Formats: sequence, structure tokens, C-alpha cells
Amino acid sequence: MEKALKFSYYPPSDELNVHFGEPRPCISKEIADEIYLRLDLETHEIVGLTILHFRKRFTGAKSKP
Repeated sequence: MEKALKFSYYPPSDELNVHFGEPRPCISKEIADEIYLRLDLETHEIVGLTILHFRKRFTGAKSKP
């Protein structure tokens, strides 16, 4: 069964969230500097990904003060 892939971006914190399927309770595990996998609490299935400082990291743009 395919899951919906959704993205959300929050400019004030320059945070990109990727969601696999519907939102559900999860825990976050840092896999690289300020990059987090979100894992289902019970199954530990990957349910999402969070990347902090997204714009700065991938475009070289400077964050606004």
C-alpha cells in the first residue's frame, strides 16, 4: 500500500518536515547534524524526516537574524 508523501516548511526556524502517511505519535532520532528521523513509537517504522536549517543547508543562503 502506498503512503502519501507530504512536505511542510516553517520559515521562522528554516525547518523542513517530510511526512510518510498520516501523522502519528513518534520519537525522533538524530541521524546527522540537525537531521532527524521520526519513528513510530511502537513499530519503529520511519514515519518522517525533519531537516533543520534547510534553506541554509541546501542553498547556501544565510539565515535572517
